[in-house]
Amino acid sequence: MSAIRVHELRWLARRFDGIAGINIDLPVSDTRLDICALPIAGWVIADGGEELSVKVSARGGVLRRTPVRLERRDVASCYGATAEGPRVGFSTRVGGLDLDRHFELTLSIVFPNGRTVEVAQIDGERDPIRIEVDEHFSPLMVTSWGRSGTTWLMALLMQDPRILVYPGYPHEVRTASYWWHAARVLSGASDHIGSSHPDTFLENLRFVGHDPWYFEDAPLGDSMTDWRAGQPLSRIASFAKQMVDDFYCELGRTVGKSGACYFAEKCIPTHIPDLLFEFYPRAREIFLVRDFRDVMASVFAFNARRGVDGFGRSRYPDDASFISAFARGPLATLTQSWTRRSGSSLLLRYEDLIGEPEVALTKVMDYLALPIDPGTARRMASAASDVEDLGGHRTSNDADGVGRWKVDLDDHLRDLCDEEFAGALEAFGYR
Repeated sequence: MSAIRVHELRWLARRFDGIAGINIDLPVSDTRLDICALPIAGWVIADGGEELSVKVSARGGVLRRTPVRLERRDVASCYGATAEGPRVGFSTRVGGLDLDRHFELTLSIVFPNGRTVEVAQIDGERDPIRIEVDEHFSPLMVTSWGRSGTTWLMALLMQDPRILVYPGYPHEVRTASYWWHAARVLSGASDHIGSSHPDTFLENLRFVGHDPWYFEDAPLGDSMTDWRAGQPLSRIASFAKQMVDDFYCELGRTVGKSGACYFAEKCIPTHIPDLLFEFYPRAREIFLVRDFRDVMASVFAFNARRGVDGFGRSRYPDDASFISAFARGPLATLTQSWTRRSGSSLLLRYEDLIGEPEVALTKVMDYLALPIDPGTARRMASAASDVEDLGGHRTSNDADGVGRWKVDLDDHLRDLCDEEFAGALEAFGYR
């Protein structure tokens, strides 16, 4: 059984606007829990008696949102007319695959009008989750955002007999991402607000989500809840790993690479790389980046050519709003991911990959401990060019499109990119 250690439950203030009273019963600072899911429980009463919910977040993402609806007569009676009835308690669990090995959770109270008040933070760590599946392949994650050269890099990697890449253009079959994301969701506690609900779960044949009967309202310390938090989690993780391994064993036989030792998949900077590093001891990750000003120019050109508003552009009224949102969302996440995993990952720049593919390939293979000689690197680059038709993928008359932002973007957008992307450009060596 894995263990979770709670180092500190830290209140963010002494009083909170709109909240008459609040307490967090679990977890407790300086405790060890011999389970794989972290219980969070307590009570909260609004000044006006509104129906509240509790949100649990980590690294900018919402892990759980649970209603405040459990009976706590001992608490409600102390507040008299302030508390409308005894249903002021809450209880949920954050599953082991939702928790980083070293985690910091933020607890917030959400009012009916959407107002959110951060009330506490929980710092801790959890043990590795042990599973009994021996993989034939190790993952090679190509972590990046669109228009950064990932399709070309995958085409190059596909030329090596030791690396499995799904051959269909644009090489975006993400089997590992699918099964490990499924494992995280299926092993998590119920989430009746953000996921499946017991009243409608069986009516939807196209969606699973979190198990709505995961003992959310069970008494604290319930032994069955503790069992559920441990045993099935390792089994679900083992199943995910086996499904990924079986898929790539079959792909290896199909494409004649039965001796391969890596599978490569495109990946965006989400929770997936962290899971793969935990469950695959020889996992590797390449951060493929491109001058983010060129990325913007390429996105706008790609959308114009295709007559679409792809890459999330349709959600914003103008290009400037899109640039600002990209900087504060996807780009910030990419930068944070690189900062956290730079010690175990390889940084590769689009400009080097396009300009000197043989040198870039040699660098990649050295990182993978699969060395190649310069002649083999040249032949791989030549073979990738022969089989990969990127004509419809490119958006610049120049083969590389390096520095196109200086011409393609107007003065306002250039200045905005310089301002919004400054930190990321610095972090990835573009200053």
